Amino acid sequence: MRLAQMEELVFNSESDLWNLYGRDDLTELRLHSDQFITDWLIIIYFRTPKGVVFRRAITKDVVNSAGHHQLRSLLLSRGT
Repeated sequence: MRLAQMEELVFNSESDLWNLYGRDDLTELRLHSDQFITDWLIIIYFRTPKGVVFRRAITKDVVNSAGHHQLRSLLLSRGT
């Protein structure tokens, strides 16, 4: 069985960049053009400064409801 690692996703509105802290600290991430957003699931695609694209899936049961709603709203407002 594989256990999920705890990660913290932080958005900097001034630079329009994201940082992902956890197993691998990844900084200066940009949103990729495609995102998948529903009431229960968010799949975020990022691009690293080196151009590597990767994704993170965030289900509603791993964050509090307000945080999940805030992330959905932020992504939708950015036109993703």
